[in-house]
Amino acid sequence: MTKRSRFSSRDGDRNSLQLSLHSKVSGVEVYPLPTQPLNGHRLEAILLPYLLVIPALVFLAVFMAYPLIETVTKSFFAYDITSPIQTFIGFSNYAELSRDPVFHIAAKNAVLFVIFSVLVQISIGTVLAALLDRGVRPRASLIFRTIIFAPLVLSIIAVGLLWQLILDPLVGLANAIVKAIGLHPPPLGWLGDPSIAIYVIMGISFWQYIGFVTLLLLAGMQQIPEDLYEAATLDGAGPLTCFCHLTIPLLRNTLIITTLLTMIGALRVFDFVYVLTRGGPGDATEVPAMMIYREAFFLGRMGYANAISVLLLIATVGLGFMQIRFSRRLS
Repeated sequence: MTKRSRFSSRDGDRNSLQLSLHSKVSGVEVYPLPTQPLNGHRLEAILLPYLLVIPALVFLAVFMAYPLIETVTKSFFAYDITSPIQTFIGFSNYAELSRDPVFHIAAKNAVLFVIFSVLVQISIGTVLAALLDRGVRPRASLIFRTIIFAPLVLSIIAVGLLWQLILDPLVGLANAIVKAIGLHPPPLGWLGDPSIAIYVIMGISFWQYIGFVTLLLLAGMQQIPEDLYEAATLDGAGPLTCFCHLTIPLLRNTLIITTLLTMIGALRVFDFVYVLTRGGPGDATEVPAMMIYREAFFLGRMGYANAISVLLLIATVGLGFMQIRFSRRLS
């Protein structure tokens, strides 16, 4: 070995030693860059995650992306689902919607559903979750959980038929209870009076789905460490103070998610209206989803129904973005 090559090897050893010492001192592990070409095993490891995602992407493309694009596109046409003839009419469907009094009633009812769903379900669900979490004994909590969650597992058709029987003007239990306490039931019936029918449907919807809201909030409350409650109790805080100043702030993210799910569910309500009133009496309980169903499959106006669907989609996405921005501001 020549003198120059010996000095070169020493310099290389010194540099590697300095790099090793630097990595140990700074706490950073240094790995040599790969110099070998990709073999079959490494290529498979790189491509495998993408191959596993492909079925989900295909599912989303076929059952979500394609129907969404078709709905938006066909909202600019006038056509019947049974006819191959499609006529492009531009924004005429949307212009007609702006003048349609039935759509105005449906939009108003949807807004009422959203507002009352948030106010009633979130407030009552939060109180029920707090009572189940810390207000009752474990055995009693199990019984109350079963009672609260039981309506959630019932079929909506069964719930609708059950409440139709309860609200029946002749043999219904609701009229019997109202008369027993000295009041007068609605002369047109609970579901036949245009002024109260939509609120009756809201109450039935709340009765079934408040268990779902309670379940979500209870799961969030059970993630709060018990040490925080013990420390607050030692500082002299009572149950109400702990609930207002400890539980609610720490439950913020769960409340935001639950509120978003409740608002979207209320905006898309269809089943209770379909089972109980079909949008009646008159158009008093009309909602956007019921209007879509009627326009598409009874009146054969698929383009008009698609336009309503697009507006409902925009409202749903808008609510989602509002909730996300609100949560970011709070954080």
